[in-house]
Amino acid sequence: MRGSPHYHHHNNNSPIQYQQYHQYHHGFGGGGGSGVGRRARPRHGWPEVAVAVYAAVAVAVTVCYWNGLRGDFVHDDIPAVAMNADVLGTGPLARVATNDFWGTPLSDPNSHKSYRPLTTLTFRLNHYVFGLQPVWFHVVNVILHGFCSVLFARLCISVAGLEHKYGLLAGIVFAVHPIHTEAVTGIVGRADVLACLFFLLSFLTYHDTRWKRRERVLLSCTFGALSMLAKETGLMVLLVNLAYDIYSSWGHIKKSFVEHKQTEEYNSFTRRVSKTIAATIALLTFRLYMLQGSLPKFTEPDNPAAFHDSSRVRFFSYSYVAAFNLWLMLCPSALSHDWQMNSLPLVTSPYDIRNIGTCVAAAFLLCITCKILSDMDAQKHSPQVLAVLLLIIPYIPASNLLVTVGFVVAERVLYIPSMGLILLCVYGLQTILNHKKSSNWVVMTMKFFVGFTLLLFVARTVLRNSDWMSRPTIIKAGLKTLPHNAKMHYNWANYQRDVGDTQTAVNHYREALRLWPSYASAHNNLGTLMERSRDAEHHFLAAIRYSPGHVNAHYNLGQVYRLMNRTKDAVAMLERCLMLNNGYTAAYLLLAKLHTGSQTGRLLKHVAAYQPKHPEHQARYARWLRDNRRVAEALIYYKRAMAVNMEHRESVLGLARVLRDRGQKSRVYRLITWVYNYPT
Repeated sequence: MRGSPHYHHHNNNSPIQYQQYHQYHHGFGGGGGSGVGRRARPRHGWPEVAVAVYAAVAVAVTVCYWNGLRGDFVHDDIPAVAMNADVLGTGPLARVATNDFWGTPLSDPNSHKSYRPLTTLTFRLNHYVFGLQPVWFHVVNVILHGFCSVLFARLCISVAGLEHKYGLLAGIVFAVHPIHTEAVTGIVGRADVLACLFFLLSFLTYHDTRWKRRERVLLSCTFGALSMLAKETGLMVLLVNLAYDIYSSWGHIKKSFVEHKQTEEYNSFTRRVSKTIAATIALLTFRLYMLQGSLPKFTEPDNPAAFHDSSRVRFFSYSYVAAFNLWLMLCPSALSHDWQMNSLPLVTSPYDIRNIGTCVAAAFLLCITCKILSDMDAQKHSPQVLAVLLLIIPYIPASNLLVTVGFVVAERVLYIPSMGLILLCVYGLQTILNHKKSSNWVVMTMKFFVGFTLLLFVARTVLRNSDWMSRPTIIKAGLKTLPHNAKMHYNWANYQRDVGDTQTAVNHYREALRLWPSYASAHNNLGTLMERSRDAEHHFLAAIRYSPGHVNAHYNLGQVYRLMNRTKDAVAMLERCLMLNNGYTAAYLLLAKLHTGSQTGRLLKHVAAYQPKHPEHQARYARWLRDNRRVAEALIYYKRAMAVNMEHRESVLGLARVLRDRGQKSRVYRLITWVYNYPT
């Protein structure tokens, strides 16, 4: 079977004292979420450390991501960027507003429904200015990550109220955290980084008392909309704004309810909240409208828990995934670009030991929540509140709580939530080191731990960047981290098949099927490497059984039946293939070989009309017309082929033969002479 033509493969990480709190709380210039009733923070606070923050973050980002700039397009970068007409500029600019992130119309039933036009526009601009050079896509990602790190440091100092050195530390930790490599070094991760940039601008603007209140809310909602257009999860910033404003204004809210009197501060709060809620509803309505009446379609390998019949298993599994994500942010040692299939086996029993980790994470969040509720009146620990909001709310869209997502774990979705955990940890560090009872030994130990952690993070990030260098390096890294992941073996088999190592490819396809027996694409691709027709037929039939809509498997099975001289079965398979995808050109061409007479002509004519920019299809139909003595029509199609490519050899020779058959030898001579002298 190795000689069989045209098999189609499937291709597819000390406490701030109360007075000090009032000094540092909310806003670039001080003041609470409402901008009223708070003691103003000194105006010179941020500019004094701005240069140091910018410089320190720039150095940290450069050190961590310098080696990642040499990376190629890998994994999702290829379909989303390198092969996306909306990025390459081969399609109208207006289609960016109606296509999904992968360049498919949102109205298409097979669309992924991921609507991120702002990110796609930045890719398109990247390509327009620098061409399809990966290095410049990486450079832009790293620059955006640097801006996010600076803005996060600003948030920690100006809104959360951390001391300057601890706010700077938080910005540096964010800059070097290994969990961010997928979002920064993976080019398509720009969606998360860009969304985070506008997320931070929206949050900071909402609490910037230097703006007029109307302008502040309007600008904040505008940044929130831009964040959503970069990636859907960006919309959650408006909920974070609302939640933190409620906490900040709790004193005014409580006073108004207790005294039954609406103060100016309370009225200002209600106006802000009303406008933000209205903007949230409007943006959510727009996003739902862009779904074009259908939700994205995912398969069991994408998110196995979502397809399990037991609600108890789904609850246990989703809860464990949330706890696992929290652990990844704390200890990013095991990172992978793909966590699908059985990377995290389902939690099917309440006695599964992994439930202990889930309970610990739940208890941790419950304790913090209780402390926040008890602190609503005194508001001495606003960094804790903000940290929890940043940790939980942006993660909700990925939690399967509202909608089913198409992944198990995706490190890129932790880009924004990681800010919450970093803020929480740095605030805890500040509390310990500033505590009067902290001994010198404790202080030195904590400083050593922080320095050692930063060095580990930098080293891990640099090493992880090297994994994203190329297709083989990212697959090998994933295979090392998740050797029990069937998709890793499938991807490695695809690579080995492409480089010509057939036996290694077969071995890994078989291992993928051992780990996930219903892996339709693995069955299909393994079938294309089988020597015996019977073995190939077995795998193609298995692919169709597990995935009835697998177009390539139908086509490949048609190829096998043709080679086995089972013409009737071959025709049936190819016709089924065209029912699934009426634009499958290869199936039309193979059917044309199996049919005779006018049926062959109709099929070839359909292909020529369907793909007018492919001269070989025009020439193929023209040759059939010439063989059937329809010379005048053949002349038309040969000319159409040459209009696309004047040097298309088959068309030139075919046109010359047609002219010769018509006795126009002088035109044949002129044609050959003209083609010979045609400038290349």
